[in-house]
Amino acid sequence: MAASTIDFPVPAPRSPTTPSAKPLLYRVVLIDHVGAVYFIAAFHCTSDAEAEWEAHKMHVPFIGAGFELWQDDRLVFRWLG
Repeated sequence: MAASTIDFPVPAPRSPTTPSAKPLLYRVVLIDHVGAVYFIAAFHCTSDAEAEWEAHKMHVPFIGAGFELWQDDRLVFRWLG
């Protein structure tokens, strides 16, 4: 596979796009430019897509290098820019 200037991680399989009957608890872990965690937030969403959108809204590029989104022990999405 050829190297790319943009490296997008492969996300975990997503939950169905239809909202679940009960909101799920997600955690976003914000990571700084040296790889250290500088903030963790927990919130409820009804789908992985909704949770990923909320995590993107929390990420501040000039402070952090990226984030990881978790639902229980499942890595939903990782973005490191």
